[in-house]
Amino acid sequence: MTGKWWSWFVLMAALAVVGCRPRSPSSGAESAQPATSTGAEPAATSTATTPAASAVPAPSSAASAISVAAEPDAFVIYIQPLGSELPEVDVELVQQALRAFYDVEVRMLERIALPEWTRNDAKTRYRAEKLLTVLEKRLPEDGDRILGLTGVDISTTKGQYPDWGILGLATIDGTGCIISKFRTARGTKTPLEARIRLGKVAVHEIGHTLGLEHCPNVGCLMEDARGTVMTCDREYDLCADCRRQLTDSGHGLARGDIPWPKPN
Repeated sequence: MTGKWWSWFVLMAALAVVGCRPRSPSSGAESAQPATSTGAEPAATSTATTPAASAVPAPSSAASAISVAAEPDAFVIYIQPLGSELPEVDVELVQQALRAFYDVEVRMLERIALPEWTRNDAKTRYRAEKLLTVLEKRLPEDGDRILGLTGVDISTTKGQYPDWGILGLATIDGTGCIISKFRTARGTKTPLEARIRLGKVAVHEIGHTLGLEHCPNVGCLMEDARGTVMTCDREYDLCADCRRQLTDSGHGLARGDIPWPKPN
């Protein structure tokens, strides 16, 4: 065989061996199930209408991700810090919490400012559902979920309350969720206590995006907050029922060290 034909044969054989490895399909499509909020408090401000969203540039996974590349089959959660109010030490605990419970690759996006159009009519809070819209556009192509972190007050409409203050908001089986530290400090004695609450809320809201609904088991991280952040203090782990539901639906669980002590 001549040198020319031999080189052509080797090239075609190499392509046949390498092939194209498809990415595992994400369950991130927006479902018809309602958004689930965590922690709530009524307010007298009026509900916000939704103006035309100003453009928020979607990050490229190569340029904006701050962590190392994920494994080919990894389930990737991006964290998007929003605004300057949340310290980096809080962001770090959220990363630890997600890695402790879910078999995922956690990657960071660069911090961005909170879009002005996401404020409520009274300019006192930011509407959580609008922030979810921002996050969906910020999710890189190689990501499966995106978690927004902020230190400002966020709200949504709940029943008769047009502007209900919340800890977090997610959609069951959705691609994104948003959580806020604003209410986590209530009744705490140290910044660490508020930080731990934030980590628990992060595990809770990501759990919703993975298909988990509120859990009736007291002490489970998927327990309904019932309008108060205080329920976080009795929570420690995902219960056996929630863990079973995750594995049955194909989501991996981690066995990392839980970054908070067991409640007394």
